Amino acid sequence: MVVILNNLSFFKLQLGKLIEAENLIEIAKKICTQNEIFETLSSIYQTESSFFRFQFKIEKSKDSIEESIKISNKFKLYQISIINDLHLLEINLIQGKFEECHVRLKDLEFRSRQNFSIIPRVDFHKAQLAFFEKDYESADQLFAAVESSKTRYLQIARARVYRLECARKLNKNVKEREAALEETLARCGHQVLQWDAPIFEMLQENPSQPPKNLETQTPNQALKLEISSLGNRIVRINEQTVKIPLSKSFELLVWLALHGASRRETMIDALWDGANDPRHGEYFKVAMKRLRSALAEHCPEEFNPIKLEGSQYQINPAFEVHFDLKELKIAISSTDLPIMEAGLRQYQGSFMPGLDTTWIDTERNHALEEALNLALRIGKNHYEPQGAALAFEAAIRFDPLCEEAYVQLIGALKASEQPEAAARAYRMYSRMMREELGLEPEMVLDGFPK
Repeated sequence: MVVILNNLSFFKLQLGKLIEAENLIEIAKKICTQNEIFETLSSIYQTESSFFRFQFKIEKSKDSIEESIKISNKFKLYQISIINDLHLLEINLIQGKFEECHVRLKDLEFRSRQNFSIIPRVDFHKAQLAFFEKDYESADQLFAAVESSKTRYLQIARARVYRLECARKLNKNVKEREAALEETLARCGHQVLQWDAPIFEMLQENPSQPPKNLETQTPNQALKLEISSLGNRIVRINEQTVKIPLSKSFELLVWLALHGASRRETMIDALWDGANDPRHGEYFKVAMKRLRSALAEHCPEEFNPIKLEGSQYQINPAFEVHFDLKELKIAISSTDLPIMEAGLRQYQGSFMPGLDTTWIDTERNHALEEALNLALRIGKNHYEPQGAALAFEAAIRFDPLCEEAYVQLIGALKASEQPEAAARAYRMYSRMMREELGLEPEMVLDGFPK
């Protein structure tokens, strides 16, 4: 019955009948709470989030989805958790948290490989992000894919609304898109416009980011800068590897990606251990020149990849920067399991391998400690025992002497009904305690010898 109430409330919402939708949501919540029907209650909170989102009450929408997250986390409702992430992604978009959106999208794209049904919704939000960042050509192509997919009609209708806005921005196919949208509105009603009209007004009045298509770029070309510093040292622009000739040039790029706009003296102090030596200033000039030259080979003409504004250097804001260490740090401060998992996957090894400047050594130790703590936190909060086991195995790779990780791993393997793997983990734990720490194992588990 409550499933029917939930579906009916969403149907009323799509018709714009808000009072009826709200009453049905409240009745369904009450029934689920009284009868402890938690899976459906989590879904009802998702509907309530959509109810507030339709009215553009974003904070209330977020509060409702956070209630759904609490329930899905507690009762390990994996499928519901994916829908929660999709809701949060759109909320983050509206709030202008684009960096977090890129991380969340990357994780959702990875998870969609195991759940094909969410691909159109992931594509829809990917298109929204491109639209928010004013890459209208890419947004239009992505919305076209949603429009032709077998997804919910509401999603298709909203894609057509966005495609009309893209056509207006690009000044092409406007009449054709208007006709397609009129056909849609005749079928599902003009209330579908309410979902996104406030977004278009907001972007018109308060653009949250500069357009990616700057005059110095080829029309509609976005520049994606990827910096890998954990376990390797790789730079790519639009998936093309950039050959950075000097290690100090790579250091400069990573410093700017991590710290943002920085003064020349600050970077010389960090990278050359002191700005007072005149030679260090010359070294900086050479390293910066070589860095700019290497990056510029993969950029449009007249595009300056490292800008100097006032007395501070910075990576050109036109770049869409993906930096593995930054994504790890975003995950550290998050309580959202998918973002945490996406951040942990960034840790492929020690920070800036092969380099040993003081600031690198400090950051390397911090990154390892953060990755270890993140792995333990993921394992303790994971929906599934198998997922928890993978996180604890990662923690052991980061610190082979971490007793807590072994103990938690053994428990997770037993919970996932893998007795042989649990026995192997127990033997590893016992050997580590005796050979590395000179101690007898403190834990004794059923079915395992001490």
